[in-house]
Amino acid sequence: MKEIKEEFTIGNYDFSIDHKNSTVEVEGSKIVDLTIKGNENIFETLCENDDFEFSYGIYSPEFYAREMDLGKKGQIVINEKNQNDYDTALYFM
Repeated sequence: MKEIKEEFTIGNYDFSIDHKNSTVEVEGSKIVDLTIKGNENIFETLCENDDFEFSYGIYSPEFYAREMDLGKKGQIVINEKNQNDYDTALYFM
């Protein structure tokens, strides 16, 4: 079995995952709600670095995907052609 690595990265920065405030809800091959929130403590620590390019941010990042059918293969690739067909977003204030 392949090991699953949990991480929430943007560029070279790992924001870790705030498991308490993140949600994974799957029914069969459909993602009902996948909300991944970055760890606020990790974000604050990163903001202390002078070279952190996102230090202007107010909150740690959050990604969500909702109501996505993964089909028979159990996976999906979102690209420029189909990105508007799905309810996904990356918030970073």
